[in-house]
Amino acid sequence: MERWRAGFATQPEAFEWIASSRFYVPEHISDRASRPKSRANRSMYHAFLHWGDARPGTSAENDRQPQETREAEEKEAIIESVRREALAFFDKQEEHDALVEANERRLRLKAIWNGKKVGEWTGGNGRVVGKVMKLLRQTIGEEKIGQMTEDELKQHVLQAKETVELQFTEEQQAKEGREDAKST
Repeated sequence: MERWRAGFATQPEAFEWIASSRFYVPEHISDRASRPKSRANRSMYHAFLHWGDARPGTSAENDRQPQETREAEEKEAIIESVRREALAFFDKQEEHDALVEANERRLRLKAIWNGKKVGEWTGGNGRVVGKVMKLLRQTIGEEKIGQMTEDELKQHVLQAKETVELQFTEEQQAKEGREDAKST
């Protein structure tokens, strides 16, 4: 930051300073600002793009190819280091961890609790699948469903299937009874 505060006599000096940062990844630089509306207001950025293209060992084409100048592990380590630093600096580690945990729970739930999986367990009748899933959401709740093993969930699904099929049978019998009463 001292160098930045001191200022730069030329644009290339500023560009060299930018390129010296561990955050500078040439592959991630693109000419997104080339749209006519933003082109006029981005002259320094365009100069930076041209400067990067002209640097020895770099070119616009090379910058867009997979990372070859840094090892992938080194690049990932830098990204992880920056992530940790940012979370600590902004005091967001707990919030980040909670979001990651919630996302992992959501993905796990989605993997074992979906219509396709329930359909496999119940025989695939769409009407039954929908009713079974609704019944389990109401009686157990998705949070508890997400904490179950797949085998535990399958057992609950099969029990709910029996309940749903019994309800369908009762509804059908009641309907037939009403129809019989109308016809007599």
